[in-house]
Amino acid sequence: MESSNVVFDDNRLKCSDHEGEVVIVDDSPSEKVMETPTDGRSNLEEEVVQLLDRVPLLNSKEPALWVRHLHNKNDVIGDMNGGVRTRRQIANLISYTCYTSQIEPKKVDEALNNEFWVPAMQEELNHCERNEVWTRVPMSKTTNVIGTEWIYRNKSDEDDNIVRNKAGFVAQGYSQIEGIDFEETFAHVAYLESIRLLLSISCVHKFKLLQKDVKSAFLNGFL
Repeated sequence: MESSNVVFDDNRLKCSDHEGEVVIVDDSPSEKVMETPTDGRSNLEEEVVQLLDRVPLLNSKEPALWVRHLHNKNDVIGDMNGGVRTRRQIANLISYTCYTSQIEPKKVDEALNNEFWVPAMQEELNHCERNEVWTRVPMSKTTNVIGTEWIYRNKSDEDDNIVRNKAGFVAQGYSQIEGIDFEETFAHVAYLESIRLLLSISCVHKFKLLQKDVKSAFLNGFL
């Protein structure tokens, strides 16, 4: 484009009408470079920033799933105070359940109808006969007769699993009359203070203590 006073080169430089944006056209028509001012952001950058703000950070301390702190008691399955059971505890529970009873009978009729308590009662009677707990004598009309009863207890391990059904054949000592059948009462058991004293003495003198569990440890007391 030529005029009488000024010559313009149309292919050398073109200025855009947009304020703040300059387009430079090189001699090669295939390459175009766009420069934007550094004090502002383009629409594309703003969209990228907004998108990144919506994406949660991987190292964020906020939990990915919010769970309600308090639940309704009706929605809780099992004992709330029972704690957490591991796989080993559940395996032991299943193994003992097949050979033990989970209930404690209150009467003899209930125990006789249970297949797990009958062997426990028979084992207790065998121990009584082996240890010669009683002797059969004619009944005296002038002597107070002391009755007997059965006591049923479930023995548990450290994980609270029932491992054994224990049946005890005991005498009804409460049927005795003080002053007639006995003069004084005392328990043939060790107090906790005595056990602590024994452990303290063994620690000081470096004694070796052995613990033994005796089945049907009757005291052979006269009734």
